[in-house]
Amino acid sequence: MGVEGFEWMLERCRAKLKKRTDQYRKVKDKNNRSGNGRNSWRRYYTLDAICNHRPANRGSEADLDSEIRGH
Repeated sequence: MGVEGFEWMLERCRAKLKKRTDQYRKVKDKNNRSGNGRNSWRRYYTLDAICNHRPANRGSEADLDSEIRGH
């Protein structure tokens, strides 16, 4: 795969994602400090929606079975 350029593309994608994530964190930290004006960035709300998504913890089925049986 390296011959076809996939390794290069992977490293470039990682670098771009890291740069965007770092920029998102800087904007988020600045906005969370009181006394600072709001700062924004073109991709801020998109990354905020991705980074703040927390799936509900439903537990494992084993936990549910033991509660039903009373163990």
